[in-house]
Amino acid sequence: MSVAPMYWGSWKGKVLKAIAIDGSRTWQEIKSSTGLEADELNQAVKELIDLDKLSKSGERYWIEDYDLYKEYAEYGSQIESTTPDKSKGSKALSPEAREKLINFFKYCKANPQIARTPVLRPVLISTLGCKDFNYSSKHLFLEGDSLDRLSKDLISISEKRVLVVNPFVDKCSLSDKLREACASNREVVLVTRSPSSENTQQGREQKAAYHDALKQSGVQVYYNDYVHGKLLVVDGLVALVSSMNFISSSSGGRSWEVGVVTWQEGTVNSIAKSIQNVIDAPETRIRQSQV
Repeated sequence: MSVAPMYWGSWKGKVLKAIAIDGSRTWQEIKSSTGLEADELNQAVKELIDLDKLSKSGERYWIEDYDLYKEYAEYGSQIESTTPDKSKGSKALSPEAREKLINFFKYCKANPQIARTPVLRPVLISTLGCKDFNYSSKHLFLEGDSLDRLSKDLISISEKRVLVVNPFVDKCSLSDKLREACASNREVVLVTRSPSSENTQQGREQKAAYHDALKQSGVQVYYNDYVHGKLLVVDGLVALVSSMNFISSSSGGRSWEVGVVTWQEGTVNSIAKSIQNVIDAPETRIRQSQV
């Protein structure tokens, strides 16, 4: 099989795939085919138009770069021929898949003595289509849209506590999930860099305003300007260690992001303890946003 074409797996790639492979043309058709949220789709379309990869005529979108169109069409044909049962598109979790994840969380809480791997393994297989790891796996490598989607869904289905360490947090669909979790009475703790660490006055003001909105929604925001790690722990059951920031250019697919999700109890506990140590560190503080 040839190498995947440019943007494959990102939001932009999903739009290009929808047009070149699925035959989608209108905004609504592309949204249905990709499973992207409205703001995600709008951002991907804008970036593609700015890059002269996409154009719009009336209500229909076209791929301007014919070579790129051919690459997607040919690569899509190869994917179809080698994995005939694979569903088209990498869409958001279905209600059935989401229910499986929710049930996994409930089962783990009701039965703390269980081995998590045999319970979570079929959930990951069914929700993410991940079949390339063996029965004894306790960790899983993720990249691109799969990493973004799982991060959002884990936050969404959390029942008690979400811990996040990330140096770069600004308004995007991923960081907005933290506000939604608070609205549903989950405890959300965020350790990030302060707005004053931004290079420009405009950047400091924009980030300060969004951080204030997070605080007003109930997110506990701690500032530590030495933070560079990207960690997510949900309900003490699952943890993500990745390169992805909580900003649109990172979770949105502009950059290639990778990570590892783990459900091994000792590892998850170690990550949660590490986050608590950062919170308790003398250089970490709660304060009003500074611009």
